[in-house]
Amino acid sequence: MAGMSLMLLVFRLILAGLLVVLAVPGLLGGAERADVAGLTPLLRGLLATVAVWLVFGIRTRVAASVGVVLAFALVFLALPLDPHGPAPLVAILVLGFALPPVCCGGGDFALHRGGWARLF
Repeated sequence: MAGMSLMLLVFRLILAGLLVVLAVPGLLGGAERADVAGLTPLLRGLLATVAVWLVFGIRTRVAASVGVVLAFALVFLALPLDPHGPAPLVAILVLGFALPPVCCGGGDFALHRGGWARLF
């Protein structure tokens, strides 16, 4: 069981790192498209928040699912549409690394295993 939990921790941390790469402006290079009513900073802030949640293992399944949706939204709405650029590849990697945490949860190395409802 420890091997599975360690694998889920690694997937969670890699996913958080990929979301941070998308959230920090300029890491992927290239100019961004025109901002659509302030959507880009909002998406970047939400991606950073989801990345922090993933690092600590807070609501891992929900955080990973939301991270995938936000990553694809940022790539298709705000970043340049260069099919050979790094942004679509990072979005595909986000999807790939999000599958185990979405299916199996955060593992034993989460901040509070089993959700917060049992805490109070």
